[in-house]
This record gives sequence, structure tokens and C-alpha cells, in this order.
Amino acid sequence: PQKTLDVQGEIAISNSATSYWNLNRDDSTGALTISDTGTQRFAITTAGNVGIGGASGGAILQLNNSSASYLDIKSDNVLRTRIYNDSSQTILESTTSNLIFKSNSTERMRLSGGNVGIGGTPSTHRLEVKGYNNIAKFYSDATATELKIAAPTVNVIGLYTGTSDALTFGTADTERMRIRSDGTTGFFGAGANTRSDTTMTTGTSVSSKRWG
Repeated sequence: PQKTLDVQGEIAISNSATSYWNLNRDDSTGALTISDTGTQRFAITTAGNVGIGGASGGAILQLNNSSASYLDIKSDNVLRTRIYNDSSQTILESTTSNLIFKSNSTERMRLSGGNVGIGGTPSTHRLEVKGYNNIAKFYSDATATELKIAAPTVNVIGLYTGTSDALTFGTADTERMRIRSDGTTGFFGAGANTRSDTTMTTGTSVSSKRWG
């Protein structure tokens, strides 16, 4: 024997001839397993990983279920947070309060009442972003174009494109105005299906021509 009590084989606990709990060491993996009438429910691997619901324990904690796996976190015996998934989706749910994401002990994002706040707590808008000079950037992998929102100085908020990108404005999925990277502006003329180019300085039209 290896120890004072050495059991060769499985240990079974039962109150009937058909149902039982058994404790066993898997000789092929070295894992300690707990099973219910032959179905594995819990395992601890030699690396210290834990598998629940038949999971192998390939990570520090693995959960498995035939339909969906749930991880519930309670406080005062009340469900507060639930993480679950099935074959098509993974869901993180806060059941009683806001959902907050932090890094380095600092709040970075908050979901509150269906509103999302990044860098701050959302109030009445679906999305609120709080930043410093550079607030947000949108980038297209397909066309390598970018749009930035920035506040370069006090009381100034701006939209900026990439080095050679144009900024367009439209209605009904149709472009109505374009600001090119060189500062010229093209737009539909009022009441006419034509466009005009305008080069602007500070509030003064320098040149204008029809095009299109």
C-alpha cells in the first residue's frame, strides 16, 4: 500500500443497487473523477484543473452541458450574474444591476438600462463615449479609410478623415456633399441635378464651379 489506507479500484457510495456515486482515479490521465452511476460529473486533473459536467479539465475551470452551460454567481443567495452559452451564442448577463467592465481597477465601460457608456457613465443616450483629445476612430479594412472624432482644443469638436480620404454627407443612401482631402467641397445645387465645387478659406468663397 502507498498510504495508511490504500484502495485499489473505485469507491462507491449508494443507498440502492441501481444508483451510486463513485470516486476514482483515471489510470490513463491521472485525473480524480466523481461520477453519478457511471456518468462523470466532476474531475480534477494532475495539473490542478477542474472539469464539471463531463468536461475534461483542459483549462483551470471547464463547464460542459449537453444543451447549454451556466455559471451563476450569487450574493445573499440572489442571482446577480450569469454567464452561459449554447451552440450559437455566449451571453454575459447582469440580472439585478449595471454591467461594468474594468481594467487595472479602473472602470472602462458600463451597460446601464440598455445604454452603453465608454469612459464614463451613460445618461440618456444609447451610446456615450468620453475621451481626451482623440475620442473615437472608425476604420474600414475593406477600403482602408478612417474617420476620427477628436476635440483638439477647448470648445471644439471635429470630424477628421485619413490622409487622403474624403468626408461625405448624404440622405436616403445618396451622397449629397463631399469634402475632399484637399479642402474643396462638392455638393448638389439647390433645385438642380448638378454639383458645384467650392474652395473655402475662413468664411470666404475663393472659387466656385459647376460640375457633373
